[in-house]
Amino acid sequence: MKTLKIILAISLLSLLQGCGKEKDASADKVYKTIHYSATATGGNVSKATLNGSDQYVFEADDRLFVCDAATNGTNLYGVLTLISGAGNRVAYFEGDLMCAEDFELLDTTPISVTLVGSSSNDMVHTVSGGKVTNTSYPSGQSASSLQEAIQKFSHFTCSTTYDATNFELSQQSCFLVVRVTMEAEEAPLGRVITANLYNNTNSLLRTATVTVSEAGSIPCVFAFRGGDVSLEDAVLHLEWTDSGGGSKEFDDISDQDLLANNYYTVSRTTIVNRYGGYRIIAREAGTITRTRGTASFEYSTDFGETWQSYSSGIPVSAGDEVCFRSTVTAWNNSSICSDHKFDIAGDIASLLLGSSYPDGSLPSSYSFINFLTNCDKLIDASQLVLSMKSLPNGVQVYKSFFENCVNLVAGPAELSATTLSNKCYRNMFNGCTSLTSAPVIRKPTSRSGEGWYQQMFMGCSSLQEIVFLDDYTYSATSFDNWVNGINASGTFYKSSTMTSFPAAGNSSTPSGWTVENYVSP
Repeated sequence: MKTLKIILAISLLSLLQGCGKEKDASADKVYKTIHYSATATGGNVSKATLNGSDQYVFEADDRLFVCDAATNGTNLYGVLTLISGAGNRVAYFEGDLMCAEDFELLDTTPISVTLVGSSSNDMVHTVSGGKVTNTSYPSGQSASSLQEAIQKFSHFTCSTTYDATNFELSQQSCFLVVRVTMEAEEAPLGRVITANLYNNTNSLLRTATVTVSEAGSIPCVFAFRGGDVSLEDAVLHLEWTDSGGGSKEFDDISDQDLLANNYYTVSRTTIVNRYGGYRIIAREAGTITRTRGTASFEYSTDFGETWQSYSSGIPVSAGDEVCFRSTVTAWNNSSICSDHKFDIAGDIASLLLGSSYPDGSLPSSYSFINFLTNCDKLIDASQLVLSMKSLPNGVQVYKSFFENCVNLVAGPAELSATTLSNKCYRNMFNGCTSLTSAPVIRKPTSRSGEGWYQQMFMGCSSLQEIVFLDDYTYSATSFDNWVNGINASGTFYKSSTMTSFPAAGNSSTPSGWTVENYVSP
């Protein structure tokens, strides 16, 4: 759990001087005033740190409520006002504590501290008569962003003793960040949508009224007291009544406990993806960047509706899909990756044809050498399409494309190029130790150069199947070490017309593998 360290500087001058007294009518107690000051600092963290990423600093209307823990303020209570430090991670608070005259205040007296926001924004705390009341998290309130949710629904507390000069203030809230993307016709600007979150389809957990501020996008953040809710078979139901009405329902939202000091992101979309070009699909929240090289490209976060030039990292949440296009013809040693788990999909031709994809003619020369080399966050490339049929000679088109992608489990469905070029697939999956599904290697009609498959599956220790449908009479040079270090057993499927292949070994059919004729499914 991320926490906020608070260092208290205590001033007891008024206590020592016999401070002013006042009578609490409701409790029939007489109180004396104790002046109290506190310096709050988070060091390298700040007012709110959730999962170590989203950080927010103190605000001008933040306050600290201090009280004796045993009676929740009957004997000692007070609110400290932020004097300086708004907008920073260090702030100075000052105010008066009311101490019951018949209460023996010791250094060891247990006290509790609560960080309280402004009365207009803070939906969890209510301050009345100098005391704070912790109310339940509003079931009919939501926020449009995580930052707004933290301002409204945060619940930072601490339990310590009166003499403590160092203690930690901990976030007790958790947040469910819902990101729904729909057709703009269903969610136009200004449409009012009611969002209901159910558990087990019948227990209403949260409801909110959301006004669409960005066409097609419905952001909604719900707050919970950490640990109070475990989502099981959750359902999000969206409903609108204007223009004839309509509704959408999303099942299986989550299946996890909502713990304090965390946020959980749920992404759902009903848009039919009209863009078939190269895409990255985020499995986890992270940042997509150009990790190597200087290749220029454009990207779209709305399935190709609008585009912008890449200049810096693209933040994504789990489930987000980012589309790419470019007119760069040599991607040698340039790469686009995410710093958290992701999949790739779509036709890579969009990285060559730019806005003319898919109707333009492919460039006469192109290459993707080392395109995703060492990208250990890539998981699945089974939906990637390598549509180019004629691979230009002399550029080693896909050499080391996935080399050392150690967590890649599936490659593209097939390699369908009809014209091979020198060393075009060399080292393509070299070192992909998690690879279990390799592409079907189709039969080309012509070849130039040599070494097309050298070290192609070298070190793929999890691979148990290869489908190789070429029946050309190759020499071992073309397959130099292509299965060296592969799994000890598996099945090699070949074309039924293949009659000649080098003897089993690292540069031929894998030793110890079963060889069978391929039957098209």
